[in-house]
Amino acid sequence: MKKFIKQLVLFLSFFAMAYCLMVCVIGELAPYHFRNVLNYRLGSNGYLHSKIKEIKEYKNVDILFIGTSHAYRGFDVRIFKDKGYHTFNLGSSIQTPIQTHILFQRYLDKLQPKLVVYDVNPEIFGSDGVESALDVISNDSINWDSCKMALEVNNVKTYNTLIFALYKQITNANANFKEPIVRAKDTYISGGFVEKKISTLTSDKQYDKVRYQLEEQQLRFFTQNLQMLRDRQIPFVLVHMPLTKRLYQSKLNYPEFSKLMQQKSGGSYYDFNQMIKLDDSLHFYDDNHLNQNGVTIFDAFFISKMEEEKVLVSDN
Repeated sequence: MKKFIKQLVLFLSFFAMAYCLMVCVIGELAPYHFRNVLNYRLGSNGYLHSKIKEIKEYKNVDILFIGTSHAYRGFDVRIFKDKGYHTFNLGSSIQTPIQTHILFQRYLDKLQPKLVVYDVNPEIFGSDGVESALDVISNDSINWDSCKMALEVNNVKTYNTLIFALYKQITNANANFKEPIVRAKDTYISGGFVEKKISTLTSDKQYDKVRYQLEEQQLRFFTQNLQMLRDRQIPFVLVHMPLTKRLYQSKLNYPEFSKLMQQKSGGSYYDFNQMIKLDDSLHFYDDNHLNQNGVTIFDAFFISKMEEEKVLVSDN
């Protein structure tokens, strides 16, 4: 029996090493063709790599923005700076509560924000978290927290990308990588905002009426994230960013979602789809995202609303 166990351990150890080697070879030689099982996304659309490199320069910020592309494309740090607020935008692509949790663990105490603006949307609570996990794994450091996140997401693509990212980290292969500030129509703005070249919405896409689903796992991490803020006595607001009317109206159970967010936040939830009038054709570049004209209008409205309610207090 002891001999069998020893042989089994040796076999599993050999298999694990062989598998990791195979993943690294695939990642180096044929990443595109094997993207369904490994998707290492260094320097991805949300500029998370640039944010992580830059974050060491920030501390004691007035506002930390967190959440999905709605956050990093919707809160322009320059507008807030003009109003006297020192901010950092740590939004990332399709960021779900699982990824918010690891970013909080790594950077919340360093940034020490006076206020956290947390972008929430029903879509993130129904997501499997794979895409956002790949983004964080590819563009931030790999440690035990990364492994725990991969286990929570529990997807073969995530595991393989984690192995490859760890190999890249150990070999220091990305030491000289520098993400371009301008990529196609996007420009990275210091502090975490991503500006899209001005365009307006031309699509007339129609959406079926559907009811969103909330995953228990995402709700559990969301609750933990809010508790982390409460434990540190950091005020926060939950914000549902503006969408086009046709997309917003395609969801049948927003009232239930709003009620849940109000309960979770203790009354600090703002659905700006119900609070600000924007023109779908003039103020959005797609159904999910404001264009720069929309960002300018919305951010001014947001600041005014938060100052009116004493959530924000400018030193100016």
